[in-house]
Amino acid sequence: MNGQGTRRDARQAARWMKLSAEKGYAPARAVFGDMLLRGAEGVPRQPVLGLMWLSLARESADPDRDSWIIERHETAFSTASASDRTAALALIERQQVAGARAPQR
Repeated sequence: MNGQGTRRDARQAARWMKLSAEKGYAPARAVFGDMLLRGAEGVPRQPVLGLMWLSLARESADPDRDSWIIERHETAFSTASASDRTAALALIERQQVAGARAPQR
């Protein structure tokens, strides 16, 4: 994310964070969610998606190891609008329903 050995590229960082987040890695979910929530260079601000990813990160976080995720989620949720919180939770619910319907391999 800091561009060590190469130029800094927030869009590329977001791409890698999303790939890792989709695999369920809580820290990547939190970082990606935060990138979307705040917006970053080349990454458009999408607060609802950001809250969704932060919520998913919170669900899968280890309370002993990942206290920063829990704190970030609490801060984001407490400062978000009611409509953004509701929309983020609806996205999670839709995602869980769609996942339950997906064929098992």
